[in-house]
Amino acid sequence: MRGTKAILLIIALLLPAAVFVFLKYFGKNQFDVNPLYQESLGDLAEQCPGQYSVPYVVSDTVMAQFNLSTQPSLTIVAFVQNDSLDMKKQLSRVDEQFADTAVALKWVESDTMKLKDCIFFLRGDSSVVMVDNMRRIRGHYIGSSLKDIDRLIVETKIILGQY
Repeated sequence: MRGTKAILLIIALLLPAAVFVFLKYFGKNQFDVNPLYQESLGDLAEQCPGQYSVPYVVSDTVMAQFNLSTQPSLTIVAFVQNDSLDMKKQLSRVDEQFADTAVALKWVESDTMKLKDCIFFLRGDSSVVMVDNMRRIRGHYIGSSLKDIDRLIVETKIILGQY
């Protein structure tokens, strides 16, 4: 009886260690930030005239019109107003964080509301959008929110594989 207990105790101690070692050497932690609007647009397209296809990508003409290049891995587009100091302060953190990487930060004047509402589908307080090099929208963010800009930084790192 005593030998059986000892064997069970050894197995109980070694099994978690074996699982840990196996996952350490053969497992891989990988996070992903999925593109938005790949299966449906919901009610977003009803509010704007025009033809929208699924999966949705930002058109080449819009990218060219606002000098949004697809050369970097990611383009972060910020719709700014003149009095948005909080947003400029928060986005300067993003600019500093990814200054030496393939991330472009573009400022667009907020008077282009059709672009904001009907191309990038920004609603409510959202004023920042992340677009990848395949012109897919990866996320919407509130530019003046510390929490949202932190999420933008983390999601950018995940997409670039820097975590």
